[in-house]
Amino acid sequence: EYMAAKQDQYVRAKDALALVNRVNALGLAMRMTQQAYMLHREDEYFERVQKMGGELAASLGELEKLQSSQKALEQIASIGRSAKQYVEGCRKWAALAKTAQSTPGDVLISHEVLAAATTSQVKQAFDSLDGFEIHVIVTARDLARQVPAEWQEKVKHRGWVGFADWQRRVTNAQRMPAETWFWKVQHLPDVLGRWSTNLTPDRVHLVALPGPGSESEELWRRFLSVAGLAPKPDDAPATQANTSLGIAEIRVLRRLNNLLHQAEVSRPTYVEKVRELIVREVFANRSGSQAATSPPSMQPFFDEVNIEWRDWILGSGIHVVGEIDELMSQVQPGPWADPDQPDSNEVFDAALEAMAALVIDIDQSNSNNSSGSRNPFRRWAGS
Repeated sequence: EYMAAKQDQYVRAKDALALVNRVNALGLAMRMTQQAYMLHREDEYFERVQKMGGELAASLGELEKLQSSQKALEQIASIGRSAKQYVEGCRKWAALAKTAQSTPGDVLISHEVLAAATTSQVKQAFDSLDGFEIHVIVTARDLARQVPAEWQEKVKHRGWVGFADWQRRVTNAQRMPAETWFWKVQHLPDVLGRWSTNLTPDRVHLVALPGPGSESEELWRRFLSVAGLAPKPDDAPATQANTSLGIAEIRVLRRLNNLLHQAEVSRPTYVEKVRELIVREVFANRSGSQAATSPPSMQPFFDEVNIEWRDWILGSGIHVVGEIDELMSQVQPGPWADPDQPDSNEVFDAALEAMAALVIDIDQSNSNNSSGSRNPFRRWAGS
């Protein structure tokens, strides 16, 4: 029985290794075929990517049957999700490139995640847009504002890490080449270096976010100037701004996210009840809560990054819209409020208002009340 068990383990390990090798081979073949698809834009290449994606999913399913470790199962599931997203990403980008090629005049393609594209991915994107005079536009702001803003976005997307831990992750991580997502999309020499490959400096445009106190439309005007467009009198401001939360609201959200994670609440439910209702309709409309800002202790770190950014920008010769000094980080003067230690009374009030909003939402759903706004809570929140 012992020998039989050992033989069974050997067979299972051999089968698992063969499947792992097949998964790796399929992944490599998918990437190579995808590159051909991006270059030639022929449907047969994408059909091959889809077919290999199906084969990879089947191989992962077989590999899953041979595993008993929860960690291994989670890794297999993660690979499966990534492969599915890869195939879908190939399809969407190729469709986007085809639309661009068939559109007369200039075309604007924009998304913040593009900042993380590798040099290889940038080349593939440029190849798929063959025939265009490509210009790259990057909008950026100083890190003193960006560090707390990115922390807040992490929390809005189901995170619960504290600001002190977030600060350590940012300052301790390698910036170039970037080790973390933050630096992949925020470190200007790295981002601009990848996207300026094979482009002359006059086709790379860095648009600086105006400093605090500037007109709200100034960034828009700067962007339009690069695109060669003039602002129109009837240009409407954004109807749904990405409003910053105060440190009390962020503290409530962090704790709530941790509890909901333990309860395995689904993403659709989280988006509807937390991100849309609690965050956007309640927390974003509260006033008086202290904003999260970078601490004075980070200034030496910012000074170091300021030198890197200034030297790279000046040395590159790229087109800068605004002032380089607007990208130089400087912590705000005056007393600093620790984002991890908000006023307990403000935290209590924010949590209570969130609870009230959920009860009102449930009541409206039960009564099918279609009159008035979706959630009248925000009219009296904080009163």
